[in-house]
Amino acid sequence: MPKIIEISVTYHQEEAALAAAQNLVEHHLAACVHVDGPFTSIFRWEGKLQREPEWRLIAKTLPAHRAAVIEAIERDHPYDLPGILTAEAEVSEEFATWVDTETKP
Repeated sequence: MPKIIEISVTYHQEEAALAAAQNLVEHHLAACVHVDGPFTSIFRWEGKLQREPEWRLIAKTLPAHRAAVIEAIERDHPYDLPGILTAEAEVSEEFATWVDTETKP
């Protein structure tokens, strides 16, 4: 089966996640991007336990675009250390073709 990747990262504001999602699609770096939330994240930062609302961005793209998507996210991300995760996914031939078409400038 063909493969695509999903790249996910969280944001502290819905507006920031939506702006990043739109940027990725407008620049043909991702075929589509989902933004969901809010949900509660619990983590330790600078020695303190944090409990914050966050929104998750999930971008669907090709493995060849991984570095460019990560660079675009890091460039404008408000966090000092955004947790960017990449996962490979097997998809139908038709969906992979659509992702390929949509990620060509």
